[in-house]
Amino acid sequence: MDKLIFLELYNLSKKNRSIKYINDSIVKLSSKFFFTIYVFFCVILVFEGNSKVINFLLSPLFLLITNICLRKIFKRIRPYEKMNLHTSNIKKSFSFPSNHAACSSVIATVCFFINPYFGIILIICSFITGISRIISGLHYPSDIFVGWLVGFLFGFIGFTL
Repeated sequence: MDKLIFLELYNLSKKNRSIKYINDSIVKLSSKFFFTIYVFFCVILVFEGNSKVINFLLSPLFLLITNICLRKIFKRIRPYEKMNLHTSNIKKSFSFPSNHAACSSVIATVCFFINPYFGIILIICSFITGISRIISGLHYPSDIFVGWLVGFLFGFIGFTL
């Protein structure tokens, strides 16, 4: 099922140049977008003297440490490598769980606790980011789903404890 969904989404960009162009743009810009939002919210929280700034800083940090450990445990090969698909100049690394899905969802979640309206927009952007990683051949749907799950969980725990 995972492979079937992957191939359906991956083939979208092969069938339609517009989808490929939009998807490639999302893949290139999503990390910068979420990092910029994260820094922006950190600065706001510091200037406001908001006590949640520590939670805001630590949730993504603990998430990254956890994701690194999970990747070393599972050692899942990326789909483009496993299926010999052509993907442009991507550094080889393990794919499970997706760092992009996890980081975008943890940032979206912690931002949601600060500003729910903006947080909802970021959650939608996190979903778009994850789907773009599948379309590019970088992740299986399960990599993305678990990345989102871990990210939302760390964001929620980070703000409720």
